[in-house]
Amino acid sequence: MIQFNTPEWFFLLPLLLATGWKYRRLRLASPLRLLLQTCLLLALAQPALDRGGKDMDLWVLVDQSNSTAGIPAAGAEEIQAILERHKHAGDRVRLVDFAQSAVLRGRGDPVFAGEPPERTWNRPWPIPWP
Repeated sequence: MIQFNTPEWFFLLPLLLATGWKYRRLRLASPLRLLLQTCLLLALAQPALDRGGKDMDLWVLVDQSNSTAGIPAAGAEEIQAILERHKHAGDRVRLVDFAQSAVLRGRGDPVFAGEPPERTWNRPWPIPWP
């Protein structure tokens, strides 16, 4: 289906019709000028062809770090159940647990592997100024 990103340009159509009717010497109704006006109006309206589906992927990030004391993990199951009830056909809900690294819940697939602990905790603290 064709959509127009800036359909407000079509408000010029009555203005062009009134101008062509009032000032006939401009010959706005001649075939070439009419074609040019139509092409210009369509180009300004920015037509876009919607080729994609309406499916949506929702990625919910759940913080599993020690600082949260497991609070987000407890509510994540309820949130997932609510989202599963209200999703449309073709939509997907994915929960990603993250702390040191990110893991896709239910699969154990690593989404992002962070730095190993020995590289993050061996930095001097506080960082000395140069």
